[in-house]
Amino acid sequence: MHYVIIGNSATGVGAAESIRAADKSATITIIGDEPHHVYSRPLISHYIAGEVAADEMRYRPADFYTRRNIETRLGTRAESLDVDAHAVTLADGKALHYDKLLIATGSIQKFPPVKGREHPGVFDFWTRAHAEAIRERIRAKSARVAVVIGAGLVGIQAAYGLRGAGLNVVLVELLPAILSRILDTPAAAYAQAILEQGGVRVLTGRSVAEILGTADEGVTGVVLDNGEKIDCGLVVKATGVAPNLALVKDTPIRVNMGIVVNEYFETNIPGVYAAGDVAETYDVTRGKLFVNANWPNAHAQGRIAGLNMAGHATAYAGSIGMTSMPLFGKAIVAQGIVEPEPGDEVRLRESRENQIYQKLVFRRDRLIGAVMVSDVSAVGLVNHLIQAQKPASAVKDALLSLNAPYYAARRAWFKPEVEGVNLPWRESLSSPERYEKHFDDAKWAERERDERKW
Repeated sequence: MHYVIIGNSATGVGAAESIRAADKSATITIIGDEPHHVYSRPLISHYIAGEVAADEMRYRPADFYTRRNIETRLGTRAESLDVDAHAVTLADGKALHYDKLLIATGSIQKFPPVKGREHPGVFDFWTRAHAEAIRERIRAKSARVAVVIGAGLVGIQAAYGLRGAGLNVVLVELLPAILSRILDTPAAAYAQAILEQGGVRVLTGRSVAEILGTADEGVTGVVLDNGEKIDCGLVVKATGVAPNLALVKDTPIRVNMGIVVNEYFETNIPGVYAAGDVAETYDVTRGKLFVNANWPNAHAQGRIAGLNMAGHATAYAGSIGMTSMPLFGKAIVAQGIVEPEPGDEVRLRESRENQIYQKLVFRRDRLIGAVMVSDVSAVGLVNHLIQAQKPASAVKDALLSLNAPYYAARRAWFKPEVEGVNLPWRESLSSPERYEKHFDDAKWAERERDERKW
């Protein structure tokens, strides 16, 4: 049996681990565009900021592929797919034949045809190669000011990384608020204030009309739609992402927003699976298929897709939209649906002085969404409630206060799993050592007596 996985990131790795655990003798091949060992893409901004080294970006240990007996074709793009011949043709002209295939090609960046985008010093912000090129331009002292075009998640991460590298950063966003597809308006205002306190100049309701520069000197500035000129030596394009569907464009594989899959991650073509940012899966809060592109979902989907490919039928319960980011010492988290509809209930907790903003959205007694800025104390249980869609009436008014009813409800939900026994946990993803968890009644009682302070 030959399993071929196209994509060497969270989804592909999750699938390979599941397949190898279920099938010790099969051949597993991972194809990846980039030449690097699998790394954590969310760490790119921290790498540029100098907060992590290159080897600290690894998503798995250095011997991961050899220890799992995984063959790799890294630095080679999958060019075309013939589902009738069960073959993937690579950029070097070679063909790989598969018995079962996983498409885990992730997302690609989108950018409008702005004049001057071809100048040296204009970068995407998506791969380690982009990060290395940005670091090199900064090291060459040819960039002291950077302009980031787009204030979605990628743009915010780019601004954070460039500011951490010592550059003056201008963030330009066409829409009236940053992170507008992730946060509600108040949370976006808090996020903008945090960015500005970190030294980032934020311009909303503005766009870049032209990128100035020459082929020899590279980028020298940008001109905004209102005529303002900003001198800079580096520009990052971050205006959006979309599922990377190029490989399936001329195939019979069914596509909508992303590749359409069933609850087992199989496409309409038997033996061909898709998972991660490229796949459309069931969204438990929206009640329909949706592309929820984020790192935790990508790995979880890859893991379950791998089980199904190896013959262990495992239905996927569904995903939710999730965003979590550190930002100049603060934390910002958004999960599920954050904008209520008529009939939904909302719970708020806010302190402008402490830059704390928390919002929960309930629909028919179920928690469907949450936004948290600065204080993310209850984020674990909030995520559990959204994913599981459990009745939440017992904790509607306690989730944000973290008082006795909150802990009593949490204890009741998880009592069967942790109370009264020592449970051996599996080895973690980062350590081969096993560890034990036990229920501590005294600590729970102490928590239930706590009074919440800002």
